Amino acid sequence: MEKQYKLQPSKPDSTSIERLKQLRESRDLLVKHAASIKQALKNDIEVLGLNNNDMVAMTKKETIQTMNNQIVLLNKEIDGIIKSDKKAQN
Repeated sequence: MEKQYKLQPSKPDSTSIERLKQLRESRDLLVKHAASIKQALKNDIEVLGLNNNDMVAMTKKETIQTMNNQIVLLNKEIDGIIKSDKKAQN
């Protein structure tokens, strides 16, 4: 029995949509990892009794701050693409 229809290849999303997907995935990954490190730091301080000035705690804090800075940059890039896309549509 032969098929009565043919599958049509889907059109690729616009480059800006693809870029937004990439940026969002990167942002989501950073948010997840930053939250994980933050929880590990909290655990280290509360359960293990690490001092806030301990090298391990300080390293984790710096890593979290770096990730937060990158998240801010990704958000700005996402906002810029959305704004420029809206201008292009008008």
